[in-house]
Amino acid sequence: MTLPIYVINLDRRPDRWRSILDNLNRIGLTVHRISAIDGLTLTQQASAKMSTGEEACLLSHCKALKSFLESSHPAALFLEDDARLSRDIYGCLQSTDWWPKNTGLLQLSVSDDRWDIVGSSIGKTPCGRRIYPILRRCSFSTGYLVDRETAQLVLNACTVPPMPIDQLLFFTSKSALARRLKPVLINPAIIQHKDLADSDISLSRDNMDRSAKKEKKTWERRFFRSRVLWLKMIGKTTRIRFHYAA
Repeated sequence: MTLPIYVINLDRRPDRWRSILDNLNRIGLTVHRISAIDGLTLTQQASAKMSTGEEACLLSHCKALKSFLESSHPAALFLEDDARLSRDIYGCLQSTDWWPKNTGLLQLSVSDDRWDIVGSSIGKTPCGRRIYPILRRCSFSTGYLVDRETAQLVLNACTVPPMPIDQLLFFTSKSALARRLKPVLINPAIIQHKDLADSDISLSRDNMDRSAKKEKKTWERRFFRSRVLWLKMIGKTTRIRFHYAA
């Protein structure tokens, strides 16, 4: 049984819905549309750590996760409406048998080409793309696979919006939940964030990175960073170029 796909789409962006629907139809996949929470309807709080766009994005992902948990499927693919998908995605949705052991969250997307440090390869997708543990961060929540247990853990962590969804899920250097979930990434990526300049989220990644540097470092985060340095010293890491391949 093919895993379900949930696409988060703003009502005021039918252009994006038509684009991603055309992409998925060409691959031969059907999709569930999730009407996104619009940041324009939210009130910015003076003490908020997120922009209204980021908060709306987080709430929209939570809405999609809740919809998934109401189904009986073991796992699902979650997409933002500005995603571009490779045809290789089809093979990844036929089962979860290829997922690494004790893995419930897989990052499938990339925003731009860059080099970074990850853990040593721990497997391959059905189409032969390598799987790596995320050691520091992997930007954007454009496309990811998640199982039921992990989806519930994410929802529990979102009772009070703590941080933008991409940071919450994939910034292991910052998010306690990400460190607990131990997400992995696929490289070359199967999904690309294609409209970064047209993002509906108002806070840029550069501003997000600068604000992250100002946050207080906990002992847990200091220990995690020390562990990453130790893994690098003993040769348990790999330097790769993140990129998308159709």
